Amino acid sequence: QKRPESLVAITLGTGVGMGIVIDGKLFCGKHCGAGELSCIPYKGKTLEEFCCKGFFINAGTTPKEAYEKASAGSEEAAALFREYGTNLGIAICAALFAYDPERIVLGGGIAKGFSMFRTSMEEYIRNNFPYRKTVQDLTIDIMTDDCIPVLGAASL
Repeated sequence: QKRPESLVAITLGTGVGMGIVIDGKLFCGKHCGAGELSCIPYKGKTLEEFCCKGFFINAGTTPKEAYEKASAGSEEAAALFREYGTNLGIAICAALFAYDPERIVLGGGIAKGFSMFRTSMEEYIRNNFPYRKTVQDLTIDIMTDDCIPVLGAASL
């Protein structure tokens, strides 16, 4: 598989980390602030607060507990993941507007629950991002291996 010309990697965990790779090089911006899209104001807070572990904590659970409950059939936990997917879809749309990547890779602990939020995330993107060709050509993958940060650093 050929290396993508543009890639956005998003780590979903205690916070939201984002890295942008263009033509095989990490894009940092002039002052190393590129990729801080989760700092965008959203609902009186920042987008990060709706896409990280705190989203689940504010709902009285953890991502792992919510995943276990949703897997066991809890509609409340499943609804929480659907809302999370919508929030993440909003963040991904911001990345699409800013960088127009051909690939997005999701990592971090919350990405392990991808099956629970994938549909609502993709639905939000498909229904709200105006450039259909971008959405059609976009690949979204997950990488939940614990050594991902090391692999990413080694590839640079």
